[in-house]
Formats: sequence, structure tokens, C-alpha cells
Amino acid sequence: MDNTSFGVFLFTGPKGRLLFKAQQARINSLAKSTRSNLETHLRAFLYFCMYLAITPFPVDSSTLTMYIQYLGDNMRAPGTIKNYVFGLQTLSQLKQWSFPVLTNSMFRMQFKGIARSLAHTPKRATPMCPPTLLYLSQFFDFSSSYESSMWAVMVVGFFMFSRISNLLPPKKGRFDRTKQLLKSDVKVSADSVIVLVKWSKVIQLSERLVTLPLKAIPGSPICPKTSLLNATRLAKSKDSDHLFSYRKKQSISTIIQSEFISFLRKKLKSAGLDPKLYSGHSLRRGGASWAFHSGVPSELIKHHGDWSSDSYLVYLEFSVGDKLKTTQFMSSVQ
Repeated sequence: MDNTSFGVFLFTGPKGRLLFKAQQARINSLAKSTRSNLETHLRAFLYFCMYLAITPFPVDSSTLTMYIQYLGDNMRAPGTIKNYVFGLQTLSQLKQWSFPVLTNSMFRMQFKGIARSLAHTPKRATPMCPPTLLYLSQFFDFSSSYESSMWAVMVVGFFMFSRISNLLPPKKGRFDRTKQLLKSDVKVSADSVIVLVKWSKVIQLSERLVTLPLKAIPGSPICPKTSLLNATRLAKSKDSDHLFSYRKKQSISTIIQSEFISFLRKKLKSAGLDPKLYSGHSLRRGGASWAFHSGVPSELIKHHGDWSSDSYLVYLEFSVGDKLKTTQFMSSVQ
């Protein structure tokens, strides 16, 4: 999304140039993914206004009430409906246009009523775990540069509790060396590999670096050190190449997010597992859940996964044994 997507016009004179740059700075405050989402939200709202012959901006209470109901009639997830409305609010703020107050009881009741009628339970990706990874390793060809790099994505992603966006670029040609992991971002020691993360969902402005040491597991297929060394050796990659590059004939290629998800699901299917249950988020959920199950303190889980709040708690998958501990502890106090 460029500045013209928001209807930015060139200003003249010194004051005009400053106003233009101020508006440009507000737009640049948004991540590329956020801008892309706002484009989607804007198109949906404009189509709605064209259909009803309504003037789109500035948005008034009557228009917003109808739009929320329109979204409720055409979408299944209450959270998605709110995202589209919040996107519209952000667009209005960027243009300094008035926008209805969403905390108004009228809107809160409408959101709640739509959520009640939809009765939507969000689908959560099945968490990956070491037994599943070990089982899947039987279906990989570790002499293949491509499959070895895919395996390294899985193992490293699991042990780092990584978002898929931290591991792989979103599309071909979108490999950004200032954001994505490079081979040079990994330091190898005798008993571990240390990964330097310079960008993530919560590190947008290079304000800090996150250093994550991953313990080696000698002799195991899920050893992060062995997996990375094998992948980079077969790829014959340079320090400036993407960490999860692979050798394709005489050139180097980079795995992208959709490619990895498609590959993962094919492997799951060939292993007799249901591919629909898993996604790229299975690595992040699985790593955090396994750490909790293994007794890792919550503070370390939060830091290791680079969560900026206690939202990491919703990622954890509690086993029956974990849940049973609640009443076990309670019953032990007499």
C-alpha cells in the first residue's frame, strides 16, 4: 500500500510539504502486513457503500451500524468483523476524519448480539510435539537439500516458539535481509546454536535484538544444531543467504510461507496424520506447550517466545495430566 491508497495529495509550499510528510509518517508507522489488511478493509467498505449508494467518509453512526450488520450477515467469526471495523477506524484516524465511538453501548450490544447469534468457536492449530516430529522424521529424505531445509524450519520453529513470519518470507521476491533470518544470524557452539532475531511482530523498528540459544540433542533427528548444519551444508549457502535456503540445481532458492505449509501438510498426509489440523502456528503453540509441560517457568516461556504480554497463555495446550494437577495440589492441603 502506498500513500495514494489513502487518498494522499501533494501539498504545495513549505507548510504543505510538512503536512504531506506528516501524513506520510503516519502511514509509514504501519507495518506492510497492516497496510495490506487495511487495503482489504477499505475495499470491503467501499463496495458496501457503492451497493447502498452511501457516501463512505466520514463514517457516521448510521452507516457504521448498517456496515457492522452487513459484516455479521456475511462473516462467521466475530473477531474478523471487529477487525474490519477497527481497520475502518484506523483509516479514518490516518485521514483525521471523525469516526463513531466504538465503546458506545449501541455498538457494544450489536457486537455482542452478533457474536451470540454466530456462536463461533475459533479453530486452533494442533500443537506440534517431539513425538510427532520424531514420527514425521521417518518420512524425510535428509540427503535432499529441499527436504533438509524444510525439516530445519520445523525443528528450529518448534524450539524457538516461532511465528511463521519470523522464519520465512511471505512471498517470492519478498526476502528482506534486514528482517528475515540469515545464515550469519546463527552462531554454532559445542552444545548449542544461538539464533539472533532482529525483527518480529513485536520488533518492528529494530529497537532490540533477541538472542535465543537452542540446546543440541546429540543423536536425535530433532536436534536443532544437526538440522541446521545439515541444511546449510547441502544448500552450500553463504552467510548473506536466507537461513532456510536450499540448493536448486546450480542456484539458491528460499522457502516461502505458503510453500512450507503446503509441504508440511503433504508430509502429514503421507504419514497418516490429518493435515487439516496443523498450520504454521502449530510450531509456536507446540513449542510453548511442550515447554510448559516440561516444567519450564512461565517467565522463561514468555521471554523465549518474545511475547510482549501474558497473551502467551492462550497458546498453551494443557494435557489432562496438567489439568489434574490443579485438584491434586488442592487435595494435598489438609
